[in-house]
Amino acid sequence: MYDTAITFRTNSKTKASAQKVFSSLGMDLSTALNIFLAKAVRTKSIPFDVSLDERPNGKTMEAIDEIYNHPEMTEGPYKTKEEILEALHA
Repeated sequence: MYDTAITFRTNSKTKASAQKVFSSLGMDLSTALNIFLAKAVRTKSIPFDVSLDERPNGKTMEAIDEIYNHPEMTEGPYKTKEEILEALHA
């Protein structure tokens, strides 16, 4: 089925992490990359959001605002989410 090869460089940690993810999905790296390429061809786009905007998303900004509104949250470290919620509601 495949009749050509593509070579590209990435760092070994990224490759190993990606292989682990794809393996857990029952595929190898080559299959995952072929899925990416097929979707890009089908949609005539990169099949995920690409942006130069490095600002955090809305949910992250809400969490940051919550910390600013509750300075006691920076008193951690907290060992459990219950400890965090207790400090938040104090």
